[in-house]
Amino acid sequence: MKRVKGIKLTDKKYKEYHSDFLRHNKMMKNEPDLKYPSFDDYVLNRFGKKKHQRVFREMRIQQTRKIEKTEAPKSLAGLQNSCCKKDRMQYNGTRIVALATMHKSNTVAISREEDPIAYATMRRS
Repeated sequence: MKRVKGIKLTDKKYKEYHSDFLRHNKMMKNEPDLKYPSFDDYVLNRFGKKKHQRVFREMRIQQTRKIEKTEAPKSLAGLQNSCCKKDRMQYNGTRIVALATMHKSNTVAISREEDPIAYATMRRS
């Protein structure tokens, strides 16, 4: 039976808490404020007798890298806005009168010179 600041611990519990203490401090190596200064403080915190004191400090601001503006290669100099979405093409003439559906949903445009009735009979035959 071992004592840690008035708390009795069995050998098994002592070993378990000590390994937990070492694991916790190892995980918090990048955050020194979250480490426990001693094993006694860890055990007292584990039993709720003492709260872990956190020290607040200012955040470290990382320097951002400046990206220099580079000129486009000569081969791409004339291709400005080459990746922009093209305008939607829309028919606005008078030559095409209607659309006919043929075999297997094949759509065919019918112009003024062609007879739409002929397409209707072709579909059924």
